[in-house]
Amino acid sequence: MKNEKAIGSQRLLNTEESIGVTTSEDGWNVWANHVLSEQRRQSDALEKLYNTLVTMQVEIGQLKVKSGLWGACAGVLTVAVVLTIDYLKDH
Repeated sequence: MKNEKAIGSQRLLNTEESIGVTTSEDGWNVWANHVLSEQRRQSDALEKLYNTLVTMQVEIGQLKVKSGLWGACAGVLTVAVVLTIDYLKDH
């Protein structure tokens, strides 16, 4: 049991050294600051992702409207051609 705690403490120290964090006497203040800064970083990344998602949703909505208008134009053009051909056959 004692060895496991010692190994865990060593892992913690190695982790601190690898990310360049120095510990105070109790060690928590430094880790608390690290955790908070990581949360802020992730929050900023999530906000950017959300903004990108909103932008894409707006662009998709615009494309849907454009495709609907082009479909309506194609339908009107088809009907106009058919009516013109039918009119020319009768005369």
